[in-house]
Amino acid sequence: MRKLALVVAAVGLAGVRLVGGVAAAVSDASGVAGRSPGSGIPAELLPIIEGAASAYCDLPPALLAAVLKVESNFDNSAVNPRSGAFTMAQFLPATWQEWKVNGNPDQGPGIDPADVADVIFSAAHYLCGLGAGAPDTQRLAVAAYNAGPHAVKEAGGIPHEADCPEGHPPSLDRRCETADYVRRVFAQAAAYAADTTVDLPTGDLLARVINFAYAKIGTPYQWGGDGSNGYYDCSGFTLRAYQQAGVHLPRTSRQQYLASPHVA
Repeated sequence: MRKLALVVAAVGLAGVRLVGGVAAAVSDASGVAGRSPGSGIPAELLPIIEGAASAYCDLPPALLAAVLKVESNFDNSAVNPRSGAFTMAQFLPATWQEWKVNGNPDQGPGIDPADVADVIFSAAHYLCGLGAGAPDTQRLAVAAYNAGPHAVKEAGGIPHEADCPEGHPPSLDRRCETADYVRRVFAQAAAYAADTTVDLPTGDLLARVINFAYAKIGTPYQWGGDGSNGYYDCSGFTLRAYQQAGVHLPRTSRQQYLASPHVA
């Protein structure tokens, strides 16, 4: 039975390169201060997005920012006259009432859609409720954010995804709205994750990753293992190791490769 000793070496070498471009940010303070000014995320929203992303689940900050960008270009005055959706998160009134939370509890108990912190924390709350904190259900969660949970459940996945390849004819735009939305959000999230000057985990953060890895030397390999039963496969192991530093990797090795800068 294969052991994890060689995987430990991978975490210490190839894994470090992987972290730089995953579609999630290191969740310590340097993840805010290190954002590139050219990222397109308003600077005043960065600390709110970072705080909201970790408030309810392991939601990648880049994914939360991408949803806000695609929904409204961060315009909290945006209103959709057709659906009645409002705020930068484009909440339907009923959804806002169900999922709204106070993003500034230190400033009082009120919840106001004109308060961007309340809106961003509420969007994170809703995305987490839809399953965006888990890599395996993130795409479905984003689809549900656009089309509604019932539509995703009824379709058994992203509505009409099989009929809506990238570059489909414009005549399918309406039918393919949700499939296109999911593609745009994840492309934007990847761009945000790549367009940063955030350093790789160093000091205490990197020590957490290495200490976790060494503690698992000798653990038997199990295909599909993510640590929930004490066993790991390669990608499950790197996922759990880097979680110790607040870095959220996709679940599978293929997804981790696609979400990272490619080493020549």
